[in-house]
Amino acid sequence: ILYSLDNQDGQPFVADQMRNLSTSGITLLIDVPRVADGLKVFDRMVDTGRSLANALGGTLVDDKRAPLGDASLAAIRGQLARVYAAMEARGIVAGSDTARRLFS
Repeated sequence: ILYSLDNQDGQPFVADQMRNLSTSGITLLIDVPRVADGLKVFDRMVDTGRSLANALGGTLVDDKRAPLGDASLAAIRGQLARVYAAMEARGIVAGSDTARRLFS
């Protein structure tokens, strides 16, 4: 799993109920230490979020519902880069068996 899609309203997404679903928002989540190539996955997740927002007439926002522009996304990406660098400096490669065991 690279990232997951969750319903902010708490109900799980069920395929045969999607046509009639109404939700106040969806959340894309990445399990930072357990995903290999995390920065690439983050970029892919952002692209997915933008595509969903565009297709659904929504807005890409953070966890406080503030709009996410390019500068905000770059800042988040920078934070992730620092987390991955800190993990690697300690010999923990994101997505490795060791990382999955440590962060399970």
